[in-house]
Amino acid sequence: MKFAKFPYFPLAFFCALAALAAPERIVFDTDMGNDVDDALALAMLHRFKNEGKAEIAAVLVNKGAPEAPVFCALLNEYFGNGSVPVGHIADGKTPRAGAFAGKVAAAKNSDGSPKYPLPERARGGKFPDAVKLARRVLAESEDGGVVYISVGFLTNAARLLESPPDEISPLTGAELAAKKVKFFSVMGGNFAAAERAEYNIKEDAKSAQIFAKLCPSKIYFSGYEVGEGLRFPQSALDEKTRPDNPVNEAYKLYARTVNGGKSDRHDRPSWDLTSVLFVFEPELFGVSETGNVSFDDAGRTKFSPSEGGKSAYLKIPEGRAEKILEKLANAAAYEPLN
Repeated sequence: MKFAKFPYFPLAFFCALAALAAPERIVFDTDMGNDVDDALALAMLHRFKNEGKAEIAAVLVNKGAPEAPVFCALLNEYFGNGSVPVGHIADGKTPRAGAFAGKVAAAKNSDGSPKYPLPERARGGKFPDAVKLARRVLAESEDGGVVYISVGFLTNAARLLESPPDEISPLTGAELAAKKVKFFSVMGGNFAAAERAEYNIKEDAKSAQIFAKLCPSKIYFSGYEVGEGLRFPQSALDEKTRPDNPVNEAYKLYARTVNGGKSDRHDRPSWDLTSVLFVFEPELFGVSETGNVSFDDAGRTKFSPSEGGKSAYLKIPEGRAEKILEKLANAAAYEPLN
């Protein structure tokens, strides 16, 4: 199969980065529990970490449910990276656990022991404030050394940018981002049907507006339309992971909810996964012209082309969807070696 060549200019920056041997230092910001694509996206990151391509500096949770950071911590432990810190936003949107986070976290073995042990730092259910953790990670990182991936609400990102100097750093959050963040990879917005508000933006439109206005770094948006056309093959989990893999269990629980309890089979859109894959294989995607993105109070997306803009959005070039989906499935259906 032959694939169309991409325009060189939009990806030149990333192709140069790909040639570097150092792993990408990642902050992963998620609304874990609202949809199972978050779990798949975090599994991808752990694969890339274990393959030497990524350093997961922190996982931040932008969802209010207390079960969400627990689930993230157990995934970190399962994939052999229990030392990765998890931060939480206690007053975040969507405070309910969702279809899978609480159930998987509470699962027991036949002897009553936890089916999925937590790393020691996560036992007791206490997690550091997400914005404080983000500030610390940025302050301790090299200049331009962090890629910030947001695959949920932009609450944490907005609060980070608005944060004042403190004991962690004399810089404001916006100044820290300008100095330390290479770029933001954001799953959010709708660039194909701007009249339709996308969920991650709509649920906290105010934070999305603040983020779009204050962000000093380059932003690459993967809109609703990108992941919607890439249906994750559940068969990949069947073939490549154990039945008790927590991502596999979470996927089946979520599928059963989607199907009204009638079936645990469902090929889910790969929204969040695309924002992760773009960081590591940007050449697979097309990128729009540069511009500026804004959101109205209802969460609807507006893209204004501008040569001096800081934002762009991803596209799937003709003939490339199958290849991207293959990459997503191979990366997310991950079983670590024990």
